[in-house]
Amino acid sequence: MTFYGHTNESLQGIHAGMRTGSDDTVLAICGSGDQAFMLLEYAKRVIAIDNNPTQVAYAKERASDLRGGNAGMFVYAPSL
Repeated sequence: MTFYGHTNESLQGIHAGMRTGSDDTVLAICGSGDQAFMLLEYAKRVIAIDNNPTQVAYAKERASDLRGGNAGMFVYAPSL
């Protein structure tokens, strides 16, 4: 079992601390889904849970957009 060994909460820090592999299944807190979606790049499966149904619905909507090829929602574009 691998334990998370970093305090940096950046997506790169999370991946580095977990050392996920292509055959791993990861249990993640859902929230907006950012971490779960990123971890899918490194793990075979990610199970995201949250006690807030609104967060789960939002992450499901984003997952649907990703499956449809719309990754633009992940690009931060500040208002001018």
